[in-house]
Amino acid sequence: MIPKIALFRLSRHEYALPVEGILHILSSPKVFPLPLLPSGVQGVFLYKGEAVPLVDPYLAGAKAHAKGDDQFVIVYGTESGLVGLQAEQVLQIVDRGQGTFEKIDALEEIRGADLQFVHRNRKYPVLNVETLVASLAQYPGSVRSGRDKSVSAWPE
Repeated sequence: MIPKIALFRLSRHEYALPVEGILHILSSPKVFPLPLLPSGVQGVFLYKGEAVPLVDPYLAGAKAHAKGDDQFVIVYGTESGLVGLQAEQVLQIVDRGQGTFEKIDALEEIRGADLQFVHRNRKYPVLNVETLVASLAQYPGSVRSGRDKSVSAWPE
């Protein structure tokens, strides 16, 4: 099977994710805000009976986010457990061979991304979900769920 990259829009910015880490794309799940969640987590939603944190798009470098614009949540597997990422639109899924990976220039640095996927002359920062989750783990009530399975989806 040819590895694939999902391209999506989040808060009027475009991003990329390795498909291997995506478990499901949900249409507008009910999000429950809870007290004492770490900064950067908007709330939790239920996925197969498990409470999954919904990561705030500001952590991914988005500048402005109008509540209610999200139509999808990407359920993504990490070493720490599941995490939800908001998406306004899934643009397309492409073969990795249809583009190239480049290091992000320090001037263009985006929190949670150190690589970009270049496809048809457009640059899509590749969100490093592990980095985003690790930045949340320093706060009480972090994203650990006890899930043992690690999902490695980053380009080699």
